[in-house]
Amino acid sequence: MEELTFFHGKGGFEAFGTQHITTVLLFAVIGILLISWSKTRLNENQQYHLGNFLSIFIAGTVLLWTFLEMYFGRFENEDLPIAVCNFCALVMPFVMLRKSYFFYEIFFFWIMAGTIQANFTPDLHYGFPHYSFFKYWIVHSGLVVLVLYATIVYNWRPYAKSIFKSFIGLITYFFFTILVNYLTETNHMYLQHKPKTASVLDYFGAWPWYVVTALVLVIPAFCLVYSPFFIKDKLSKK
Repeated sequence: MEELTFFHGKGGFEAFGTQHITTVLLFAVIGILLISWSKTRLNENQQYHLGNFLSIFIAGTVLLWTFLEMYFGRFENEDLPIAVCNFCALVMPFVMLRKSYFFYEIFFFWIMAGTIQANFTPDLHYGFPHYSFFKYWIVHSGLVVLVLYATIVYNWRPYAKSIFKSFIGLITYFFFTILVNYLTETNHMYLQHKPKTASVLDYFGAWPWYVVTALVLVIPAFCLVYSPFFIKDKLSKK
């Protein structure tokens, strides 16, 4: 195997291997400690600045990764930041800086139903210490931490109507991605074929049925993510 360094080499990552499990646990611990510290020790202004920093750091990771891919001549149309997670990462600074509840409603379900799944079935071909390894986990684990940060620290929360808003936003982005895939001959959102690594799409049949199945299952997945808030509201009325 080619030697793996921060800038060069490929391979070295195995789903559910040591690197995978260690990284997920590490980000979980960091997220819990960071949110707890911000909630209990920081004032509102400090919480706001920390949220902004986290969002800018995640977005900056996507931009830096893109620059490095271009610099090393490895950038292709598939590397355009069209994937939902990359798109969320780039827009999150706007969400946090403007405290945009509208985008929070949409992104909450995208991240908690979709991005979180990418933490457990990563489409990743580069292990530690390659920069693609860091980019993948900072974005995918970082977005989960960030949306939970907004929920717990800012006391934001979705409502039942947020499910509909998020689904409409996803369908809109779905058609936008179809257009981009057509114009650039790419496979963003895996609309042309499944990822080469294992994923939940493997259980949804062949193309195009796995795309249809995934869209059908979006609403139940969003409802599942919303269920803790629904239960809390029901209990508070008793």
